[in-house]
Amino acid sequence: ASMGGVGFLLSPRAYKSLKTVQKINSRIILLHIKGNPTLTVICCYAPTNTSDDKDKDDFYFTLSQTVNQIPAHNVLAVCGDNNAKLGPDVVKHSYLNSTNDNYDRFHDFSLQHKMIILNGYFQKPISKHGPTKIPQVQT
Repeated sequence: ASMGGVGFLLSPRAYKSLKTVQKINSRIILLHIKGNPTLTVICCYAPTNTSDDKDKDDFYFTLSQTVNQIPAHNVLAVCGDNNAKLGPDVVKHSYLNSTNDNYDRFHDFSLQHKMIILNGYFQKPISKHGPTKIPQVQT
């Protein structure tokens, strides 16, 4: 048995254009949307920074294999949670103080596949940087 996993939430209109969905493993799933060219979206959930190096290596190996199997003429987006912290040393807009090991792996993956990491390209208002206080639960 496994816990967790990844998935997609599609509108009825997107569902009508769905060609295929392929579960690679509990951390990687992909779908193809009809179009000219076909849109391929990979949703992934990387192991956390405290996970074993072997688990992280296996994840990126499988993700790379998956990307390599996508036809070159498809439009490709890789989305999800890469558990990568991108600090101000690597992106213009960051609320973190430093990067982590997962960033190094994510960055290497992006270079290997000639992809651009976009989440640090857009400045967010301070109010959108994450939780600033823990909500109180009424009992």
